[in-house]
Amino acid sequence: MKILFLNSAHSKYPIGSDPWVQATVYAIKKFAEKNNTVVCSTEPSPWSLTTYLAGTLGLNIELIVRHSENGEGKKAFNDILENYNFDCSRTQPHFIQQLSGKKLTEKATWQIRDRVALELADVIYPISVRPGGRLDKLLQDNKIEPKVNNDFRIEWSRGGDRPSYRFKNRIINSLHGDWLIHWTCASPGPWPGEKSWQFYRDLLTNPDTYVRSAGATLARIVNEECVRGSSWKISGDDPAVAFTAQSIAEALPLMRWRKRFVRYTFEPYGIAVKKSALIDFGAREVSYEQIELSDNKPDKLFIHAPGEITDWSLEKEWRVPGDLPFDKINKHDMIVIVPEKRDRNIYFQRVKQDIPVHVIFGE
Repeated sequence: MKILFLNSAHSKYPIGSDPWVQATVYAIKKFAEKNNTVVCSTEPSPWSLTTYLAGTLGLNIELIVRHSENGEGKKAFNDILENYNFDCSRTQPHFIQQLSGKKLTEKATWQIRDRVALELADVIYPISVRPGGRLDKLLQDNKIEPKVNNDFRIEWSRGGDRPSYRFKNRIINSLHGDWLIHWTCASPGPWPGEKSWQFYRDLLTNPDTYVRSAGATLARIVNEECVRGSSWKISGDDPAVAFTAQSIAEALPLMRWRKRFVRYTFEPYGIAVKKSALIDFGAREVSYEQIELSDNKPDKLFIHAPGEITDWSLEKEWRVPGDLPFDKINKHDMIVIVPEKRDRNIYFQRVKQDIPVHVIFGE
């Protein structure tokens, strides 16, 4: 029998104690010792969580791959096996032939996948489905409704984590010297280079906090002794590490929630490095000018559009090509920055580093 556990989309920053997470864990564990097959897929997080749980509990899996059965699809299947640490003998791919030759947005492939999953399953267990939403309407389809079993269904709520910060009317401890600062923000899911099974393992092991928060991200950087480059919002595909020449006082007003991207521009956790040390790594100041994707300028990595609504030049950005390892930087040329004294105690009490920690407020 093929079983589907179904959740609507929830927060991009799930917490292990969220009701939908706990209800999904409870439901899947009920089938851990039964010889059924769970219909699984990946993205967004409710699908990925079910996939992780089914694999961890050793259930048989029919994995819907959001590709047709071709070279790209088979590679995607193998990548998922590795990403979730699956038992190959218990995992059967189900490719979506309707996607053959089509160029669709990720969300469009999600919608096609959802319909395929509902049709493929023999029994559907809704867990936390948003009333009136797209999945709720699909469940009312005449062909789908007879398969629905509401034994594990709970009330839908978005859940998740969204930190808030209070900056106004607070005394700011300035950082004196010629520093450039790399600010972090929460990661919506696994960190770059991290396997999905590691993220969901930590999500369930630490249910009272978002495990890839900005503070946790900063702690990872310090522990790994490396800032990983990213190509997000950078022209071309070359990764870089972004820094700012702004002071802490200048940066704080620009830390705001961006609804479009469901994230902060950046959060008050960062690492400061002496400008002279970064220049030795190839750091350069960003030039704010218009550039087309087709332009073949050799220095495109260091060019950013000035912005039509937002004036991005206010960020005073610098970039370091690629990753930034710490092994060739003197620890006296680096400072970890956190907003509150308690953050230093939470994130850096076990870090065996001689990098000093600067607290923005309260000292």
